[in-house]
Amino acid sequence: MNILAAISVVLKFLEALIVANQDKDGHFSRVSELLTQLKSLGEEPLSRLMQRINVVGLVLSRVSIPSYEEFQGFVDTQVLSWLPKPSRTPTRLKGNWQNERLKVQKKAWAVIGVELPQDLCDEFVAILNKCGAELVATLEAYGFMFVITPDITWTVNTWPAKWVKLNNWFWQILGSGRLLKEDDTVIQHCKLQRQVLLIDTRKKPVYADGRQCWDKDVFMEALIGWLQDQKKLPIDSTCGRGSRFRLSRNDYTKVVAPALLEALQQLGCPAQAVRLEYCPEHSAFCQLFDAPRKDSGKTTTWLWFQERLDSSGHSLHSGVSGSGGLAFVSFNNSDYRWNNVSASLVAVMV
Repeated sequence: MNILAAISVVLKFLEALIVANQDKDGHFSRVSELLTQLKSLGEEPLSRLMQRINVVGLVLSRVSIPSYEEFQGFVDTQVLSWLPKPSRTPTRLKGNWQNERLKVQKKAWAVIGVELPQDLCDEFVAILNKCGAELVATLEAYGFMFVITPDITWTVNTWPAKWVKLNNWFWQILGSGRLLKEDDTVIQHCKLQRQVLLIDTRKKPVYADGRQCWDKDVFMEALIGWLQDQKKLPIDSTCGRGSRFRLSRNDYTKVVAPALLEALQQLGCPAQAVRLEYCPEHSAFCQLFDAPRKDSGKTTTWLWFQERLDSSGHSLHSGVSGSGGLAFVSFNNSDYRWNNVSASLVAVMV
């Protein structure tokens, strides 16, 4: 958990104490002063942070300072209280675990002849360090993975020979200037941007009349289920609570993505934005890494993508095995909720 997340949680805890200990004199209203002093503490482990909160004890007057154990218990029950533990125990990362993950990235890109720039590799390691070993291990246990994408542009003729190529319709619609980003910017090239991302390693499931689920999808099922409980998303009687299906592309971009961003930031992940995968990204991630999603093109459901199709209210979707799997790209109404279309989101670090 980074310092801003820690401050947010500490304040929430202290506000709870204030309510519980409020007296007639109202001695506990100086939250802004407390925030200023907390910010001056610098970035430290939470146990050390809790010790140093005693420095601002005068602000709290008669409210007792919580112990680290009490504080951590509050965190466990109040911060992302909807989030269950991962389906597998996080691996305890030791040694030069950052470099091990960097080697995976370099090796994957080297297969198609791409050498990652050193400064981007340095940024990747810096982000891992900012997250810390515990958070990285936890996110990996949830099925996420930090990846590097270099600044690279492909054409129909330079697409990696070892990969399944996107269908002719995609290249034609790209060339027509009809593909748009969320801000209406025209997408002129099939390219990846220079970024560090957190991606989902799971493959989409085989269709089962709407009852299909993503494998070991603890994090996203919990997030979507919580949003449904808040009446921000609908619940389909067949798909059930927490399902990624029966959600429109706009449900994902307007509701799920902002909620996932907030959740990751609360965990201490330095994510700057969350969005759907772009079509070329999805294809690359499925073919770069030895992860379950490498077989995503063999399944019989679809995925929403970030690209919009001009001003028609449609967006790209893809992936159903019977029509070509990873190669097949088509479009659908961005507001439609289908029981065979879901999505995979990415968190942008830089």
